[in-house]
Amino acid sequence: MQLHQQKGMISLSPPTICNSAEKTTRTPIPVTNSTQDSQLHNGLKKTLHDALTAKIQLTSFEAKFLSDMQSKHDLNDSFTWLTQKQRATLEKILAKYGRF
Repeated sequence: MQLHQQKGMISLSPPTICNSAEKTTRTPIPVTNSTQDSQLHNGLKKTLHDALTAKIQLTSFEAKFLSDMQSKHDLNDSFTWLTQKQRATLEKILAKYGRF
């Protein structure tokens, strides 16, 4: 909106539409392997649940790492932010408990 000031009075005019806005192109969101992310997330949830119900015993590192991964997944709703090292560590821990 544009602001106009004249003799102590202020009025607002509606925004103008720029023609260049119509010619913009959108960058597509990269496609992720949602099946693999889904498998990782399901394995993560199951492993944390089993640890909470004392069906399995996680090491201190595993518990902290998995809890951190779950929190970050909750914030981002995906694992696209994982580095290769984080993904490998997550897969290794889940495989250890038969979840991946």
